[in-house]
Amino acid sequence: MNKIRIIDLLNKIANGEEMPNEIKYDNLVYKYNEQYDYKNKLQINYYSVDNGTDFFNNVFCYSLNDEVEIIEEDNNKIEKITGIDTRETRQCIIKFQEKFDEIIDKINNME
Repeated sequence: MNKIRIIDLLNKIANGEEMPNEIKYDNLVYKYNEQYDYKNKLQINYYSVDNGTDFFNNVFCYSLNDEVEIIEEDNNKIEKITGIDTRETRQCIIKFQEKFDEIIDKINNME
C-alpha cells in the first residue's frame, strides 16, 4: 500500500509532476481530474468523488502531514471518456487523442 502526504501531493501538482489517478482518504476514494479553463487560461487539477465533492476544497481542514493512500491502478483497464464539455472542441480533441494514444500503447505492449 503506497501512501503520500497531502503536502507532497500538492507539491506534485505545483511542480507539474504525474499524479496518482486515485487516492483514498477517510474511507473515500477520490479520482484525479484535469481540465483547462480556456477563458481564464488556467490548468485546473483536482480530486473528486462521484458526488462532486472536491478533495482540495477541504484540504485546510486536514493536517497537511496527513497521508492519503494511493490506489494502484489496473494497467489493463482503459477508462471511458466522460465529462467533456462539447462546447470546448479543442479540449475534446485533446482528450480523444490522449485516449487513442493510451489504447495504441496498450495494443503495442500486448504479446
